[in-house]
Amino acid sequence: MARSKNDGMCKVTVLCKQATEKAKGYYQQDGGAEHTLYMADLIRGSDDWADKIHGLTVPADLPHQVQTLHDPIGVAGQIIPWNFPLLMFAWKIAPALACGKSVVLKTAEQTPLSALYAAKLLHGAGLPEGVLNVISGFGPTAGAALASHMDVDKLAFTGSTDTGEIVLELAARRNLKPVTLELGGKSPFIVCEDADVDQAVELAQLTGPLGTPSRRAFEQGPQIDNEQFEKILKCIRSGIKSGATLETGGGQLGSKGYYIQPTSGEKLT
Repeated sequence: MARSKNDGMCKVTVLCKQATEKAKGYYQQDGGAEHTLYMADLIRGSDDWADKIHGLTVPADLPHQVQTLHDPIGVAGQIIPWNFPLLMFAWKIAPALACGKSVVLKTAEQTPLSALYAAKLLHGAGLPEGVLNVISGFGPTAGAALASHMDVDKLAFTGSTDTGEIVLELAARRNLKPVTLELGGKSPFIVCEDADVDQAVELAQLTGPLGTPSRRAFEQGPQIDNEQFEKILKCIRSGIKSGATLETGGGQLGSKGYYIQPTSGEKLT
C-alpha cells in the first residue's frame, strides 16, 4: 500500500514537471505570478515518506507482543490563500496524501484555476476518485462549511489572523477537530549597520507577496482584487486621520487595475 502511494506520487511529480508551462499560464491568469514555485519538488519531497510511516514494537514479556500503529486521521480539510496558489496546494495536499488521508481543499476565490488544474494532474496520474477533492467558493460559505463539517477530521488553514480565529471557532464548535493555522503577520524589515547588504536586498525582495512579510518593505505591484485594494486605501486614510503626514502618493495609480501609488508618510503609528 505504501509502495503504491509512493509510486503514484512519483508519477505526479513527473507530470507536474512536464506541465510546467501550462501550469504557469493558469498561475498567471490567477494572480499574475510568473512561476510555478517548485510544486513538483514539494510533492517529490513528500512521496519519500509514504513508505516510512510505521509504528514501533514495544518490549513485552512473552507470549505477549505490543505494537503501535499509525492510522490515517481520516478526511483532511484544507484552506489556502491567493498569494501562492500552487505552492500552497502542494504544501497542503502532498503530506496528507503521503500519510493516507483523503483531502478536501478549498482554493481562494481569487485564484481557483491553478489548484483545479493541479488536481486534474493528480487524477491523471492515477489518484483514486474521491481521494482529492478541490472546491472553490467564498470564505463565509464554502470555507465555513468545510471548517465546521462533522466528517472533516483535521483542518489546515493558511491566511489572515482574523480569519484564522473564525476557522478555529468553527472547528471547535462542532467536533473539536485538530486545527493547524499558518497566519499572517506584520513586522519591520530591519537592516543593521554590519549586515550583508546583498543578502538583505535578496531577502527584502520576498517581503511583499508573503503571508508573513515585513510590511514596511514592499515590491510595487497591483493588488489581487478590489477588496485588498480598498483595504490598503482605508489604512492610508486611517493613518492620515490619526495624525500621519502624507509625503507622497496615497491614492489610486491610473484609472485601470488595482494599482496604488507608491506611498510614504511621517508620524505613522
